[in-house]
Amino acid sequence: YLFAIAFRQLMAGTDAGVKYFPTVFVSMHTLLLEGTFMDSPGAVVDILAKESIVYVLVFYLFVCVGSLMVMNMLIGVLCEVVSAVASTERETIAVATVKDGFMEIIEKGGLDTNGDQMISRGEFEEILNCPDSTRLLEKVNVDVYGLVDLANYIFTEDNDDTQEKHLTFAEFMEIVLSLRGTNGATVKDIVDLRKFIKDSLAKVEEKLRSDVGGLPRSNSIRSTTREHKLTEGKVVVNGERSLQPNIADANQAADTPPHCIVHCPKEASQEPS
Repeated sequence: YLFAIAFRQLMAGTDAGVKYFPTVFVSMHTLLLEGTFMDSPGAVVDILAKESIVYVLVFYLFVCVGSLMVMNMLIGVLCEVVSAVASTERETIAVATVKDGFMEIIEKGGLDTNGDQMISRGEFEEILNCPDSTRLLEKVNVDVYGLVDLANYIFTEDNDDTQEKHLTFAEFMEIVLSLRGTNGATVKDIVDLRKFIKDSLAKVEEKLRSDVGGLPRSNSIRSTTREHKLTEGKVVVNGERSLQPNIADANQAADTPPHCIVHCPKEASQEPS
């Protein structure tokens, strides 16, 4: 567009301008065919040379700029495709290497103690104790310490916390590879997080209810010796009620022997006649 405006202004009133660059739109069409698609640039160059060498230089500049831009775009697309393919291939090779490595560790180390082709928590801990396993996990950017911390969550049944879950080798590798630091968060991860938080809060609430239910309903006499009693905003000290509670009365009540503390009723009792 810029070169079309330039040719339209430069070649106004010339024969070549009337034929090839009468308007901006026609100028863009001429530059596209002759300068980009290279339909017959020689004929246009000859006509421009008859007018002035400056027009030829401007046309060559457009050809160079246009060709370089198109070439850079093609190179960029090609590099992006090659980079994506190479990254995918590296990922595939790394995953295959880790799977083969873990399979070899389990088979050669005899870590499948019961021979059920399943991985229990004990076998999982034995696998992680192997130095080769640690190197394999670090190769695919898996946090080994974080994986150990998640053992309770991985090997616990969803509906029953007391039951230990056993994993197949495919499930084990899926969980391990899902804990890589390069992985992005997905909707499934958010749903699992919500479920984990909900279950954890339910367990805490149940624990608090059981603990609170086991507490005694009334305090013993010994516990009353270390607290001051407030009755409708009045401190009870030695059987007498003070209209304004103060720290001295409270301290005196705390130091008073248990038999001296008398709980006064809300209404003053009348002496019998």
